[in-house]
Amino acid sequence: MPRITFDSNTFVKASGAFKARLAEEAVVSEHVSKAMSLLGDAAVDLVALAREADPGEGPVLTASISDSSVHIRGGNRNMMLAAAHGTGHDSHLVHPKFQVCGQVLVFGYLSGEDETTLLSSMRVYGSGDCTDGTTIWNLNEGKEAFLPYLSHLVTSAIFDCNMFWPELSQLPAYVQNMPILEEEVHDASLRKPCVGFECSLQGQTVDK
Repeated sequence: MPRITFDSNTFVKASGAFKARLAEEAVVSEHVSKAMSLLGDAAVDLVALAREADPGEGPVLTASISDSSVHIRGGNRNMMLAAAHGTGHDSHLVHPKFQVCGQVLVFGYLSGEDETTLLSSMRVYGSGDCTDGTTIWNLNEGKEAFLPYLSHLVTSAIFDCNMFWPELSQLPAYVQNMPILEEEVHDASLRKPCVGFECSLQGQTVDK
């Protein structure tokens, strides 16, 4: 049985390659943070444009922005973009560049729901390129490059989001059975949404 020998040169090279990979991952993480900032700026512009289109009493859209997420709301429809923690190789994703990237995840939910639904995602690369799997733009192009992507998300997940009543047997459990207290139905759960929603982004996996 052959003995395993130690090759210091090979180990040093592997260590150097690993250090370079860590540096690349750090760059990607910085770019994801910049992408979130630009998405926030683009969201502010879309909210302002929606107000211009309908300068009525209340805004059609509102947005709340933090370092790690962008929330956009319209009526009781809600969309959130959030940076996924970490970096990874895109080789398992659709239309890969075979590079390390970060991801921004897109969620949708109705006000009052207990959980949200993952609808889609976009990727951010060390080169500054961003893609949703269909179109590509670059961080260096500024917030204007994010407007087409973000407006598509808002249109799909908020403006064109269709509500539907499920079959009675498919209504949420908190509606199917409600508690009776002192011979009166305790109907607090009816304040939670019973309807579902359909969005054209649904059915896309997180790697698109």
